[in-house]
Amino acid sequence: FLPDLGEFEGSWSYKTYPLQSYKKSCHRQGEICFFRMFVSNTKKITAMEEKKPSPSGNALNYGLITGAVLIVYSLLLYIANLYLNKSLGYVGYVFLLGGMVWGTLEYRKKVTNGFLTYGQAFSSCFLIGLFAGILGAIYMFIFAQFINPGFVNEIIEQARIQMQAKNLTDDQIETALSYTRKFTSPVMMMIWGLVGYALVSVVLGLLAAIFLKKEDPNDTASSL
Repeated sequence: FLPDLGEFEGSWSYKTYPLQSYKKSCHRQGEICFFRMFVSNTKKITAMEEKKPSPSGNALNYGLITGAVLIVYSLLLYIANLYLNKSLGYVGYVFLLGGMVWGTLEYRKKVTNGFLTYGQAFSSCFLIGLFAGILGAIYMFIFAQFINPGFVNEIIEQARIQMQAKNLTDDQIETALSYTRKFTSPVMMMIWGLVGYALVSVVLGLLAAIFLKKEDPNDTASSL
């Protein structure tokens, strides 16, 4: 039996009724634990939001965006029946370079506090170009295999016309076209396309990194 606490105002103590003391202590401990858990979870969420992307993660993001732009451009050329125009095909390298520069500048601004060594700039550019090339190579296979199954024959016929314009004999033309057919299957086009994108990304990356690098004047240990 516990008396009404109001009857003992001024004289009641937790020593007299340890059960009430224990309940209030547990209640306070529960509030403290809840507060600590809340603060801990808040810190974890904040840390996750402030987590900066890795070089490869940033390159993957902008590489996929660049690759998607290249695919859209290629489809537009196909719709306009200009996909065999080599001059317009070179415009794709402008988009590739633009994606590499854009992604690297964003990485420099958001991750490295506005500074970037030559090596970091080149790595960013190259990886963006490589990821874009992988997506572009996969699209090339799909295009030649499913979207335009006659694409390989069109390439061979275009090569024949060019050889005839050079006054080559029929035997020379057929010999050259036999080699062309071996390297223009959808699978081989995908492989060579990926190799080509990788090589172009190396060259463009080496050049772009010259203008994208920004050395930290306070970092004497930084090097090219």
